[in-house]
Amino acid sequence: MDAIRSGLGFGVTSGILTTLGIIVGLTALGATQIIIIGGILTIAISDTISDSIGMNIAQRNSGCTSWRKAWSATLATFLSKSMVTISFILPQIIFSTVIALIVSCAWGALLLLLLSIGIAAQQKTWAGRIFVEYLIATALALAITYHVQHWIHASFA
Repeated sequence: MDAIRSGLGFGVTSGILTTLGIIVGLTALGATQIIIIGGILTIAISDTISDSIGMNIAQRNSGCTSWRKAWSATLATFLSKSMVTISFILPQIIFSTVIALIVSCAWGALLLLLLSIGIAAQQKTWAGRIFVEYLIATALALAITYHVQHWIHASFA
């Protein structure tokens, strides 16, 4: 069960951060919705497979000798990351690029909150602190991504 929980936590977190990063970055570059959707699908395929195999390697490197546990974590990572990543496509279809960015950030924050509540329940602690930690890390990553991409757009466009 710990291997599955590790895979789920990693997959959900990676799905949120990676997908929001690509949405923020491509929006800062002035990308169209179709390009942003293409970026999300790229993550849903190649990055999800990469992270899943990485989870398998991490499990085996951490001393997991059970084939079943290692592959359970791998599958949990694959399923959770691919589902979370794909869930960010809907706002891109429904809304304009800027509104889709805002809705996606809100969706990502909600998913982080739910993840924090799950972790807090398991650890019998307060979810607020965990959520704030994850939200700050996410906001920092997205702010850096935005500014780097905005600088690239301003410098080379």
